Amino acid sequence: MSRWIITLFVAFFLNACAVVHENHSIAVDVYPVEYQLSMSLENGSEKQAERQWLELKHSASQTLLSQPVAFYYSSTSGKKLAKRWSSELLKQGAKDELISVVASKQLGEFDVQVQFINYKVVTPICEPQEVSEYAAQRVGCAPNSNLWQSMVAPQAALAGASVGQMPSGNTLQP
Repeated sequence: MSRWIITLFVAFFLNACAVVHENHSIAVDVYPVEYQLSMSLENGSEKQAERQWLELKHSASQTLLSQPVAFYYSSTSGKKLAKRWSSELLKQGAKDELISVVASKQLGEFDVQVQFINYKVVTPICEPQEVSEYAAQRVGCAPNSNLWQSMVAPQAALAGASVGQMPSGNTLQP
């Protein structure tokens, strides 16, 4: 019996000496960044508009395929481009409910406009851990920062987030 008590005492003593730090969370800011590309189609400038669209599509391809995108047009040539560009996104894998093509009289001098929101994640700069101070620092800054930076749709992880809501109050409607 005393052998069991000594074994339990030694096991408890060894476990009680271990320093275990919890994984602490970090402060994360998620900012909506609204993108708008408005183009006027005059005298054969359709090729220039196509170049601008390809450049935008190349630089923001992940966002265009995973976030709500609205195409607004005010002319027949603008409608033709908006329909073509929306069908390109659908062929590349965008969901139909995230793409909308809408006639608008509020574009002024522009014939077609592409509008979408990208969410920018801002996390704190983490101090690198050193071997000599391993147990002295809080654990979790670097893993949590990397987690938030790698999310495709960080706004979906926030409570009460409205994915299709524009900052100006206009709602992107599929």
